[in-house]
Amino acid sequence: MVLNSGISHTNNSLNTLAVNDFDQKFVLGGVEYAIADLNTVGFQATFRTTDYLNRSPAATPGPRNELGSKSYELYYRRILSAKLEVDATVA
Repeated sequence: MVLNSGISHTNNSLNTLAVNDFDQKFVLGGVEYAIADLNTVGFQATFRTTDYLNRSPAATPGPRNELGSKSYELYYRRILSAKLEVDATVA
């Protein structure tokens, strides 16, 4: 089982870009299965919300303040040697 989560806050250093400051939260979960000695397959899903703190509907009528996204990933990993690994991903 794979679980991960996080919170981040981003501030732009230029006042003119303050409308792009945001808080972001995500949760990632999935399963991973070892097939044989050095083979692994897995599936992960990530759910993310981004909240743009300084956007007002009057100043920025197009973009919304809070955006959500979902992503799904299926992967295969093969370890060929101590220094070589092959990853294949479909997202």
